[in-house]
Amino acid sequence: METVTLANYRQRYAQYKTDPDLQAAHAAAPWLVIFDDHELDNNWADELPEEPQPGFLERR
Repeated sequence: METVTLANYRQRYAQYKTDPDLQAAHAAAPWLVIFDDHELDNNWADELPEEPQPGFLERR
């Protein structure tokens, strides 16, 4: 299922937080998470990405 709504993102976030390995990693060391738009699509933060998908601007 594609994550598109706020409720979907909250559910996915909560799901990840239940993973024992992730919990151990968070307990073992501090984390500094940095957003990189290339993880989503090249130039995601620009007006249009290199290969825009239908509904891109509405969802962004």
